Amino acid sequence: MALSFGTDGVRGVAQELLDENFVTYLALAASNVLKSDQWILGRDTRESGVALSSAMIAALDHEGIEILDIGVVPTPAVALLSREQNCAGAVISASHNPWTDNGVKIFAPGGRKLHDHEQTGIANKLQQLISQPPQEIRSNLSPRLHPKPTDSWAMSLVAALEGRTLEGMRIIIDCANGSASHIAFAIFNEVGAQVALINADPNGRNINEDCGSTHPDGLAKEVLSTGADLGLALDGDADRLIGVASDGSLIDGDIQICLFAKDLADRDRLMHRKAIITPMTNLGARISLEKAAIGTIEVPVGDRNILAELEAGSSNFGGEQSFYGGGFYTGHDGNDQLAGAKFPANLGDNRVCRLGFCCDHDHILLLNRRRNLGTGADAFGSQGSQYLVAKVSSSYLARIVTLLEQAGD
Repeated sequence: MALSFGTDGVRGVAQELLDENFVTYLALAASNVLKSDQWILGRDTRESGVALSSAMIAALDHEGIEILDIGVVPTPAVALLSREQNCAGAVISASHNPWTDNGVKIFAPGGRKLHDHEQTGIANKLQQLISQPPQEIRSNLSPRLHPKPTDSWAMSLVAALEGRTLEGMRIIIDCANGSASHIAFAIFNEVGAQVALINADPNGRNINEDCGSTHPDGLAKEVLSTGADLGLALDGDADRLIGVASDGSLIDGDIQICLFAKDLADRDRLMHRKAIITPMTNLGARISLEKAAIGTIEVPVGDRNILAELEAGSSNFGGEQSFYGGGFYTGHDGNDQLAGAKFPANLGDNRVCRLGFCCDHDHILLLNRRRNLGTGADAFGSQGSQYLVAKVSSSYLARIVTLLEQAGD
């Protein structure tokens, strides 16, 4: 099975499909197309990350490119630094996949998503290089290291509260043994929350293993047993999130879209009073936004399409639901993809999660049945149907739909 380069890069089984040779070719292809004289390079906690990162560094150095290695960091931190320094960036990560997989995500100069012509150019150049005899590239370069690679990202998270505080909130964060394991506590503690971490001891092979946003049941039990106000389950590279309310119920991406959009609208911060969504947004969420007099702009599935609409100035907020969490974007360049750490900030002073998660969603039935279309197994691991249900009034029953979402990006 051959790997192909897609919207966000590539993923595959590490050291089988995705090895140092492939990453070398990919780095050469991307540098040829993006024409950036500097690259920001980060990774998650997978065992294979160091070797693949070294291969990428050698290839970029071979092309005369300066590399700033920022080590193990959340993916949004790479995007943010790439924007600040107006250069390309890459993350060695397979997101929510198991440790045996790895991948490469690529940001164009300025920390933005790749345009279609850039993606096609990289894919074509990659295939051209792969078809040639293997070439070994070695480098003795010691890349420049960033002294405080997550500072800018952490400050942006604090700024997201806009002067509000999480004082007194008891929050449990499931770090999925991934990129946020070493920084989540400090960030939330700084803004006043009482923080406890679980699954924050990465060993290279336990990333996403029965934890994080793909397995939120353990976090739900922890929230209930400790009486916490809120739980946050991140994925391996800390750019996706599933929330857990104080009553143990899951706060999925659809619910979060409603919360974020309503919070912005209540503070007159939602541009044109519209939210950008995709076909994955549940009917219940659409009804909730409609009742709050918030319009929606639907774009095709994929965060790149949300970001394009943001750049067009249609709104300053968009989001997409997926089985392993929500991805949320604010601003015109899409670099504010701070799902996870921004979540309690957007809840703000209304403290929804202290009350259990009923709030003003008592008219919603979130009936997203997520099954892996390849295996028939439910996305959260059970063989029976799994429904995320809030209270529903009978007048909406006829409008309920079921979304079949194939597991994946």
